[in-house]
Amino acid sequence: MKKWQPELVMQRGDHVVWKIIDEKAILLNLESGAYFEVNPVGLKIWQELDGQTSLGKVARSISEAFRV
Repeated sequence: MKKWQPELVMQRGDHVVWKIIDEKAILLNLESGAYFEVNPVGLKIWQELDGQTSLGKVARSISEAFRV
């Protein structure tokens, strides 16, 4: 298992398209054809994977937005 790296920055892949529907999101991987539905927490995480925001900041944002 890899160690938690709060400074790590991740970015959504260009091969995944997504659409928000009723506070959830549908993600479609154009390379594999796989698709996923994510709940509001997953959507918030997905939106923050912008290639500029560290995982530590994403975690803080989730904690604040969902009061956990």
